[in-house]
Amino acid sequence: MNKKVTIAERLTLWKGTLRRLSMHLFNKKQLRKGIASRQGECIRCGMCCRLTFNCMWLTFDSEGQSTCRKYNAIRPVNCHHFPIDRRDIRDRNIISDCKCGYYFDE
Repeated sequence: MNKKVTIAERLTLWKGTLRRLSMHLFNKKQLRKGIASRQGECIRCGMCCRLTFNCMWLTFDSEGQSTCRKYNAIRPVNCHHFPIDRRDIRDRNIISDCKCGYYFDE
C-alpha cells in the first residue's frame, strides 16, 4: 500500500537516491560494509523501485510479486544493492506500510 508523500518526504527520498549513488561511485568500502550487515531477503514488494519515481522496468505478476525486466541485464547501480543500510529502510517506509524483507541489527 502506497502512502501519500509530502514534498519534504519526496526530497528525503531523492537525497537517499543521491547518497546511494555517491556511495557506489566514491565509497565502496562503506557500501560493502552496509551490505554485509544486511539480513533477511527480498519479499518482492517493489517498493524500492518506487522511491523517487515508478521504475519503467518494474512489473507485477498475477500474485502481486514484483519483477524487474532488467534484472539479468544492465540495471542502474542503485538497484543492485538496495538496501545498503538502515536509512534505506527508513526511506522505503516513507512510501509504504508493508514491512521490508531486509533488516539491519541495531
